[in-house]
Amino acid sequence: MPFVIRSSESEMVETALNLVLADAELVVTNLDPNCPTSHGTRPGAGVIVSLLCKRQGGKNCRVRSRERMR
Repeated sequence: MPFVIRSSESEMVETALNLVLADAELVVTNLDPNCPTSHGTRPGAGVIVSLLCKRQGGKNCRVRSRERMR
């Protein structure tokens, strides 16, 4: 069954993608591939970072963790 995801999360990813494409610096708290929740597991920050950076082909996609910013 096909479906389309339309939510505030997908809108945030769309905004982030456009910012990365405009050469914005991407700052993330972690690169975890998944995040446990009370309902199971959801994609973690690492999944979103991978999506955004792959769209750029790695070009101009700079990632700094919060720990490295201190």
